[in-house]
Amino acid sequence: MGFPRVRKRTLKQLINTFRIRYGRFTEPICRHDPSDIMVFITTRCNLKCNRCPFMQNSPYSPPTAIPDISLDFFEQILDCYHKASVVGLVGGEPLLHSNLIDLIWSASRFKMTVNVSTNGILLTEEYSRKLLDTPLGFLNVSLDAPDPETYQRVRGGSENIFHRILENTAAFSDLRNKSNPLTKLWLSYVADIDNVTRIPEFALLAKEIGADVVFCQNVLSYQCSDLTSGSKALHDTPEVRKLISQLEIPGGIQVIMPPLIPQEESCHCVKCKHPFTMLSLDGAGNLSPCCVIPPHPKYGNIAQNISGWRNVSPLKEIRSSMLHDTDAFDEICLDCWERFSMGHENHS
Repeated sequence: MGFPRVRKRTLKQLINTFRIRYGRFTEPICRHDPSDIMVFITTRCNLKCNRCPFMQNSPYSPPTAIPDISLDFFEQILDCYHKASVVGLVGGEPLLHSNLIDLIWSASRFKMTVNVSTNGILLTEEYSRKLLDTPLGFLNVSLDAPDPETYQRVRGGSENIFHRILENTAAFSDLRNKSNPLTKLWLSYVADIDNVTRIPEFALLAKEIGADVVFCQNVLSYQCSDLTSGSKALHDTPEVRKLISQLEIPGGIQVIMPPLIPQEESCHCVKCKHPFTMLSLDGAGNLSPCCVIPPHPKYGNIAQNISGWRNVSPLKEIRSSMLHDTDAFDEICLDCWERFSMGHENHS
């Protein structure tokens, strides 16, 4: 029998969430805990996706030979930032991590909601049962394509792999319905100007295999293939808005549409909430300022100082640039939908 997800937060978690949501970011040192912790638990993967800076050569590729995160280091992170509410376990391919189930249980003991993103290749019946015997919040399967041909182009997998993932995901959904219905199943889809009109087709496929949510993301300019050159991103223009408004989305499934990238402005500033609200790191303790740039030593490392996320120098400088409207610390930020997620004025 599966276990219900952890729903009750601690009082400290509730207060921390309130401070972040309704407070005001005025200084580059964070005196609160992050609300979200994103852990790249492994950089290993069993696919070579054409959009991925982990598996393709990109200006944003992480260092090589990053170790899988250890259970001990992971628990030190959770203990230090115990006021966080959500933990995302990502990769690489998280199902390659030998202690994934233990990591989920560790986070749940801190009353944190735990979510996992996978490509679905290793989602066998045995692994599905193990996952569903934990308090998993949701499992996200990164599929990105409604058919085998498109899948091979964007994710590099064969037709057999595509159909195996569909079978694995459908079987997970069936088991979930019987044993742990509180665990949600998401399918993600990276949208660009070429494939945005196929979102209804993808949503119908997701509905047929039992998913609860289709999560559409905008493509990022990782500069690792022609698919991530930046020219295919969905910008906030009247033409793109009209195109999206005309899509006939099927009923019976939640579809989160891709956030559009703000039109280029004269300023090169960025007002992103993530450096103030998210701890993103890998197994070596390298940090990232957000959820889309892979962790790297140039953004800081907290392996020897676990509490360093609050005041480590590279992150302080990034936060300061956002508070003082100076130029963006990285070009990719100017082409990201989260560019102004904190608002043009300081968050309040």
